Amino acid sequence: MKQRYNLPDTDPDGFNELLKLETFMEKIEWIAPYKYLIKIRASQLNKCAYCLNMHSKEALENGETANRIILLNAWKEATVFGEKEKIVLEFTEHFTLVSQAEFNEGLFQQASDHFDNKQVAQLVMAIGMINLWNRIVICSGIK
Repeated sequence: MKQRYNLPDTDPDGFNELLKLETFMEKIEWIAPYKYLIKIRASQLNKCAYCLNMHSKEALENGETANRIILLNAWKEATVFGEKEKIVLEFTEHFTLVSQAEFNEGLFQQASDHFDNKQVAQLVMAIGMINLWNRIVICSGIK
């Protein structure tokens, strides 16, 4: 498949606004330990090979282990993820696939036991951001 468009060339203003939002998300310090888990797991669910490749490399360069990246598809059964990480991954799956199931109030409550309300909102924003990037990349035909 050939590339359909290159967003920085096609709409530089729109692309720059997305980068501003990405820069804002990078400033949320508490989410840093979960950032690549969110990005990789959402990209797996969305089948975005470009983002999977990019974020897996970034994760490895920033101290994530290959073993944990490999086990993301089986995170529920894997013992290498802690309780908070599993809540983040559950949130990532739920909100990435939100159109396939009803909103899980229990999951929201579970997250609220570990994160304050602002952190939960920021977690949803981080998940939404990678889902937006996945869709932009997939629709553009970038490989």
